[in-house]
Amino acid sequence: VARGAALAPAVSAVRSDSVEVQREAGRLLANLCAAEGDTSDAIIEAGGHTLLLSFLQSSDLNMQRVGSYGVGNLAAQERHRMPLVEAAALEPLMTVAMREGVELEIQRYAVLALTNLATEAGTHRHFIEQGMLPKLVSLANADNDEVRQFSAFSLVKMSQNA
Repeated sequence: VARGAALAPAVSAVRSDSVEVQREAGRLLANLCAAEGDTSDAIIEAGGHTLLLSFLQSSDLNMQRVGSYGVGNLAAQERHRMPLVEAAALEPLMTVAMREGVELEIQRYAVLALTNLATEAGTHRHFIEQGMLPKLVSLANADNDEVRQFSAFSLVKMSQNA
């Protein structure tokens, strides 16, 4: 799909005035973000990561889900971690992760994305400067086992690479 020149129209569709079109184009991007190599690189180059980050700030839960899933897929790939942090990914991810009443699936995607970002030593300064450590400690006491585990793992990775 990405090699067939569908990526540029998908990125354009994310900018549509229709929330439904944005969501479905975002879902395509989020799934393509899981691809290793040229596909995910092309998404970053086209600014797709910033569009997915903007989904995290939507009041639409489905948009938040798509955004956290797509950013999480990109964050799973080491070479995309610094570009995500430099695109200001930490605050919107943490906001979603800590939002009261957020769906558990969305919270887990956001926390997993933060965890993946925390495995990169170069991102630690950003976590500290943006006040993320106390928030990770708070999430390490969350009700959900996976949220606690991912948050604690983030803290461990940062202490190991300090």
